Amino acid sequence: MPDRRAELHDVDPDAVNVLYPLLNNLYWVHLDIVDVCSKWVPRRERDDERIWLATQLARETVEVPMYLGFIHALGHTPNVSYRIPDSLNRYSYMKEVDDELDVVVGMNVLAQGVLGWVEHNQLYTYAPQFFAPMLETIAFDIGNLERAKVFMRRRDPERLGELFTGYRKHMLEITLPEIMPLIGPVMEAGVFQDDVVELGTERFAEIAAAVGLDPVAVMA
Repeated sequence: MPDRRAELHDVDPDAVNVLYPLLNNLYWVHLDIVDVCSKWVPRRERDDERIWLATQLARETVEVPMYLGFIHALGHTPNVSYRIPDSLNRYSYMKEVDDELDVVVGMNVLAQGVLGWVEHNQLYTYAPQFFAPMLETIAFDIGNLERAKVFMRRRDPERLGELFTGYRKHMLEITLPEIMPLIGPVMEAGVFQDDVVELGTERFAEIAAAVGLDPVAVMA
């Protein structure tokens, strides 16, 4: 593997070791997204919704190599042992469950619309030269979430509310506590400037309101 540390440019050398576990986890997550999208593309009945998901799947052919490039530039290779258990468990569940609304809330809202949105924006803000490819990812994720919102608005609002409430609880009680060992050092190193828990909670409530749910009820 070539040494690509010269590409780090605006990354503090002291931040390299704390960035690796976070980027490594994101790499494996996006490989899982490939599997989940591949399962559901042929099962979607509406043509527009099938195309939306196929577009997301195609985007992963850009994002997976992007994360791999970041990892290599840090002087590392992917290591599955850095995966947080919650991420592994959630995607294992999404690969098996037959409730696509459950999958959309878990993947497009919690994983990408909330956690991914926070991580991508914080990383790009910290080192816009090194993380320049992430700007395109941020733009795509905005459009992808808008398509997911249309998908969710077309479904049963009662079931949607149950899923939002369940995933909000899961995020606060399981996901964020498990991911903090990765994000905590990143925050201490000055890479993340904002409170991830606060940002994630606010973002989740915003998406709930955008799909017609009462954010107060969802976040209660």
